[in-house]
Amino acid sequence: MPHYNRWNEDYKRKVRNYAKSSGTTVYAGNDGDGIIVENNKVQMIGDIVAINGDE
Repeated sequence: MPHYNRWNEDYKRKVRNYAKSSGTTVYAGNDGDGIIVENNKVQMIGDIVAINGDE
């Protein structure tokens, strides 16, 4: 999910709850960050946050 640096705490809490209830990991990045998936390889650029509900 983009724009992590713009999220307020209420929205972050909702994303954590979603990740926990769905068993999904949500990857979030600040403006200017990115995730590249190419040839089954993942490259994270910038400060990518993995949200899995355990936080």
